[in-house]
Amino acid sequence: MQSAIYFFTAFGLSALGALPVGLINLSLANRTIERGRKAGLAAATGAMLVEFIYTFVAVYFIDILVRNETIGQSIKLFSMIVLLVFAIYYLTKKSSPSKQVEVKKSDARNLFYGIGIAGINMLIIPYWIFIGAWLKSNGFIFDEISSILLIAAGSALGAMAVFLVYVWLGMRVLGKLDRVAHYTNKVIGVLFLILAVVQCVRVFI
Repeated sequence: MQSAIYFFTAFGLSALGALPVGLINLSLANRTIERGRKAGLAAATGAMLVEFIYTFVAVYFIDILVRNETIGQSIKLFSMIVLLVFAIYYLTKKSSPSKQVEVKKSDARNLFYGIGIAGINMLIIPYWIFIGAWLKSNGFIFDEISSILLIAAGSALGAMAVFLVYVWLGMRVLGKLDRVAHYTNKVIGVLFLILAVVQCVRVFI
């Protein structure tokens, strides 16, 4: 019973955190639009793996991360630099035409695309530090590796459920709207830029 509580609590909280339109979701929808359903699913799987790892790290090291300001600042600074680089990349990238055609690219390449997009979204870590601290204050115990793995697995699958919705939207909705597809890269680039500015404020102010 306790295992189910841990898993489904993490599943729900992760799904809620991933549900709003954001960087990862739009990137997955865009990948689906440009390269098809199979590419979108591979990228979503990569993003899910990162969600699992980041959640595990945040919960496992929650006490250290909460107390150590140097680690927190380093994470923020690294995120700011990477987000800025990706903002420039997407703002200057030419949008691909909206065609629901399966482009034959290796699954590994799409998988690593998902890993890369989710990997730079290090806001997952502070999110789960906050959630983990809240859960601990409400009786959740993270002293055993099994409980941490359950939280990480629930988080990964909760995020994956939302990612699949955006992949589906990429196939069924966005892929049919040429105008939306044309501006997708610009929207993602602006999101990267906004996140970079937010990180800059958090680092230097």
